Amino acid sequence: MDRELSLETAAAVRGLQVCESADFHHDGIADDGEGIFVRLLGLTRPVRD
Repeated sequence: MDRELSLETAAAVRGLQVCESADFHHDGIADDGEGIFVRLLGLTRPVRD
């Protein structure tokens, strides 16, 4: 239920991209905050050759 509500809320925000991972759950930041930040930052940076 919580996941569905989160996805429904995200769908209502124009331009929002959902990033889901089986690696982390609601407490992912406590488990590996730095790793999650690096992954998210990588999604915002253009890929360079």
